[in-house]
Amino acid sequence: MMRLRIQMGRLVLDPFDAKGTRELYAVRYHPTVREFMSNSALIPYRSHVEWTRTNLIGSLQLYLWLVRPSDSGRAIGFTQLKLNEARDTAEIGVMFREPARHQVTAALSTAVTLTLAYTKLGCPWVTSYVIPAHQHAIDFNVAWGASIVDSDKPGMVQLKLHRDVCTSNENYRRVMSRLSDRLTIIDLDRVP
Repeated sequence: MMRLRIQMGRLVLDPFDAKGTRELYAVRYHPTVREFMSNSALIPYRSHVEWTRTNLIGSLQLYLWLVRPSDSGRAIGFTQLKLNEARDTAEIGVMFREPARHQVTAALSTAVTLTLAYTKLGCPWVTSYVIPAHQHAIDFNVAWGASIVDSDKPGMVQLKLHRDVCTSNENYRRVMSRLSDRLTIIDLDRVP
């Protein structure tokens, strides 16, 4: 299991733990997030709690970070990486409440999450699934070097991004250079 905490100035990406269950629910089931999900159905909170216990706590395949505007702030979004069985591809997800208000934060969070996939998880590939109506997300992925490929999930647009293409992409490089002196990655498993 990898428990990394990322700080970018005041912005924090906290690895998910059971204490963040309610905050994750508040973000994931916010109307401005649900409208862009392949399954936009609202589920009961108890079902969400059970899902987090089964799929997130202690998982070696699914990593999730709650994005906070400050150390003590409530989560405004989350990012996730889900590894395939071969552990050579990570599916990325980046979701924010009221996304129009958090475009810069979403771009920063995306860049750092991509970096984690490539450097900490060792994945040469990252894939993303987007509903066809979410053109902004498709354009964002393509602008960072992703290619649209035949989707293995019906009704979804699949985008695939190789590490070398991403890390040489001007948008990724611009964001990462902006973060260079403010980015700290803390391995919580190694902190006494």
